Amino acid sequence: MYLLDTNAVAALMKKHPNFIQHFYRELPENIAIPAVVWAEIQYGIYKNGSSKIKKFCDDLVKLIKILPLDQQVAEAFGKLKADNEKQGKNLSSFDMLIASFAYLYDAILITNDQAFYNIQYIQVEDWTK
Repeated sequence: MYLLDTNAVAALMKKHPNFIQHFYRELPENIAIPAVVWAEIQYGIYKNGSSKIKKFCDDLVKLIKILPLDQQVAEAFGKLKADNEKQGKNLSSFDMLIASFAYLYDAILITNDQAFYNIQYIQVEDWTK
């Protein structure tokens, strides 16, 4: 399974050529968006008042699922954040929640945010390269 980070959804929306190639090679059921990422996207929509972005996102979630923030994700978050802090790595709580979804679902996180490459236990790919 592949999980899209916020910047990955932005790359899709902007039709980044390399991202588009990767995205359309996968079946929609193999791609998901963590609820935390969806919350960030919704914030951007309401902050900017963009009906174009809202329509794009509404159409996107008809194709791929949003994974809920539940007890299992919360427990994965606790483990990842504690383990990474012990190693001297400290990411924002939002980023650690996103990483927790990748860890829990044994999924590959799609992002161009280099900070995620430092998180133990998760796989990361940048589809914009």
